[in-house]
Amino acid sequence: MKKIISFAAALMIVAGCGGNVFSEMRTQNTVYAVGTDSKDDLELPMIPINDMSSSAYDSSCGSETDHSSFPPFDESSRAPEKDSGSEDDRSSKYEEGSSMAYDDSSRPSADPEWSESEDEAKARALDYKLDTVLVFKDGTEKKLDIDYEVNTVKNSVRSYKTCYSASMSREKAEKLFADMGKTYNDVDRVEYRMTVSDGKDTDHSDDCKAAYSLVRAVYAVDNTTPYHARLCEDVIQQVNSTVAYAFPWCFGEKRAEDYDYNKLMFVLEINYSGAKVYKPTEAHKKAMMVEYAPKIALKLKDGTEIMTDLVPEKTVGYHDNYRYSVKADMKDITKYITDAGRKVEEFDRAVGYIDSSYPAGQGIKDDCVISGFDCLFDMNIETLPQYSQVNHLSTLSRMTNEEVPAKCDALRILCETGMDGHTCVNAGEGFGSNNFEMKPSHIKSLTFFFNIDMRDAEMSGYSDVKIVKGDVTGDGKLNVADIVRTAAYVKGLRPLTDEMRAAADVNGDKAINVKDIVKIAAAVKGIKPL
Repeated sequence: MKKIISFAAALMIVAGCGGNVFSEMRTQNTVYAVGTDSKDDLELPMIPINDMSSSAYDSSCGSETDHSSFPPFDESSRAPEKDSGSEDDRSSKYEEGSSMAYDDSSRPSADPEWSESEDEAKARALDYKLDTVLVFKDGTEKKLDIDYEVNTVKNSVRSYKTCYSASMSREKAEKLFADMGKTYNDVDRVEYRMTVSDGKDTDHSDDCKAAYSLVRAVYAVDNTTPYHARLCEDVIQQVNSTVAYAFPWCFGEKRAEDYDYNKLMFVLEINYSGAKVYKPTEAHKKAMMVEYAPKIALKLKDGTEIMTDLVPEKTVGYHDNYRYSVKADMKDITKYITDAGRKVEEFDRAVGYIDSSYPAGQGIKDDCVISGFDCLFDMNIETLPQYSQVNHLSTLSRMTNEEVPAKCDALRILCETGMDGHTCVNAGEGFGSNNFEMKPSHIKSLTFFFNIDMRDAEMSGYSDVKIVKGDVTGDGKLNVADIVRTAAYVKGLRPLTDEMRAAADVNGDKAINVKDIVKIAAAVKGIKPL
């Protein structure tokens, strides 16, 4: 009874501090980022698919994947590792054409000394819970009531993989849509919502992360098109969190009603080869606090650069990376150039720049240096309807393992992307002798993409942070935001870092609960100082 009264008192105090507290407490810390069963002997290729809005997606699956690219981790938290071969031997491999839901444990191993590393065993010991959700274009959702067949089997290389496979008959799918007043074409995407938490034999701190590989697909099985693509990528997910891994709706712009299919297939695979559970280093956590704002300049043939005010939209990626994209009509590009007194025909390429900032009270200074900074810059060209692009050449430009300051002001990131070698033809004409060089007058729009990869990033030059009781957010102030973060943790909605837990435990009992919320709220209201 005392606990209930105390919690009620805390809520009354919190209510007086701000109306947004409860909406924050009700919002789980869930990251929402935004086929292969046909014939048993059919080979299904591994085809990288871009992010929903970005061509700047780097998939390393389908080949030897170097998992040493996972972010830095605290060596003291790592269990002793068996001598299980070189780093290359521990790399993740996916076989082109391999099924995602069959038991290959009886197949001969590529490595006669097949074994699972202790890191991989730790990652596999976590609890993985999968929910599948249809997300519609109007924002509504429908959690699917489907039973997955789940098999954990040996990889053909090393370690294990867990395969999830489920189907939904056409009749059941159409009834689901009819009951909701929806159609196939109302679906925007499928989300595989994976909850990773401690297993029965594991006990990791809230700031530990799991690094593993994920393959996913959604497709319709029919009698004529048994050829499907899968999306494969390395992911990094915080332990005790839920992440939604998106996959495009399998019909796209096609009229599903006119498509002769028998069932929908939902397939997901967790690959533990090279996987691990680790605690990020303090240097990595500091680097992840920096916020970036990419900028785009237009470079003319004589080297002149014209800075635009285009603002790329940010999405959080799946492996400690950030994706930014912005689409610009060629009319707007032309205006930037002509306003500078130049001609659009002089446009040659785009150049990437970044601004950055960091939170106060974290021991970070302008001259701190971030190493292991990777940035990829890409430009997608859309031609006018009367033209067809002949050669879709890669425009990717990237910088890897660079050092950048914590505070950037229009830092040129050494990435340029242009129209070199691009050709097109008049619409309706065959490709060949009629090809001509692409010019700005042939272009309808340009879409720019940035991918900033921080998985290897570490900061140097920062100073230790003094823990101030109650200042859970670490911004140097005691306010309602600290109540919100503590309450969200107590409710199990959001984790806290080690520093945040030290600040939230205001009564020093080594537990964070409603008593701490009461004390912080009282201090914010000026009732009783900490």
